[in-house]
Amino acid sequence: MKEEELIFLISAPRSGSTYVQRILSNNAQVNTVSEPWILLNFMNQFDPTLVHTSVNNRLTHEAFQEYLKKAGPVDYTNAFRSFLLELYTPLKGECRYFLDKTPRYWEIVDEIAEMFPKSKLVVLHRSPLDIAKSMVRTWNLNSLSMINNYRRDLLFAPKKLEEFCKEHQQNPQIRCVQYESLLKNPTEITASLYDWLEIPFHKDSVDIENNKKHLGTFGDPYQNLETNNTDAVKANNEFLETDSFHQFLVGYTHYLGEDYFHRNNFNIPHKTITPTAVFDDFLSQKGLFEFSEYGLEGVLQLRQKNNQLERKINRLKDSNSFKLGSILTAPFRIFRSK
Repeated sequence: MKEEELIFLISAPRSGSTYVQRILSNNAQVNTVSEPWILLNFMNQFDPTLVHTSVNNRLTHEAFQEYLKKAGPVDYTNAFRSFLLELYTPLKGECRYFLDKTPRYWEIVDEIAEMFPKSKLVVLHRSPLDIAKSMVRTWNLNSLSMINNYRRDLLFAPKKLEEFCKEHQQNPQIRCVQYESLLKNPTEITASLYDWLEIPFHKDSVDIENNKKHLGTFGDPYQNLETNNTDAVKANNEFLETDSFHQFLVGYTHYLGEDYFHRNNFNIPHKTITPTAVFDDFLSQKGLFEFSEYGLEGVLQLRQKNNQLERKINRLKDSNSFKLGSILTAPFRIFRSK
């Protein structure tokens, strides 16, 4: 498979990417699957700082890069690219393109553009306020601590994607699309994307009802359900109407800045844009991989101590003294239970 036959659809989660995926694959020339997450499995090759394990990925990456320098004529980049393309090949089949829709590729969007300069990249924008609301609604988030699990998507993705599109606005391989504009002008924008991909456009290309290529475990639970049983998705979340969430949105708007919303033609529903205590508290929290004051090394040490303690407890339970004590105290436990 050639890299020219690969399309990446990149966005923050809950940006409307499944809808765009269904539009772009609503033809015989583009195949796709739910969300393959292929490149995320090799994220340590793109940006080792994003992967948190017991192994120090930064040092691992540096050691490997040093090896490549000493190894001589080893074209690792081309070899790695060829390997990845082989993974995409089976599902491309006889189609002209394979479309990889994995929202969190925004974390490595620069690296993808560098690794696959001949591939097509579609970058999808949506108002971050609507993204936050959609997260709460779709994933039934009912507290700021639950929203905190998606803090990177909210705090970093909007401006990173904006800067990426600004940097690559003259790149013919990259097309940036606004979700709100697509909803208002689906036919016009879809026709433009089809023309860019050099595939035939028909007026029914925007009628995606019968396009089921996107179905699978990962992705939009509304659109990925095999049936229309939307009861599985809690669309009405009371947390959306709370003052706490409203204050979160006001503070979030201030955090991104009024200029950001104006530059991207996103609506600001608030009369005032000020910092809020609710959002400041959100910022002070730790993310899923932003460790506590112990730091990464401290967390690993605590984990090691817990494992050592668990082994000691298991050895104690296996000892003759513990077994004898269990026998001697059995009558008291039986008496207490009665």
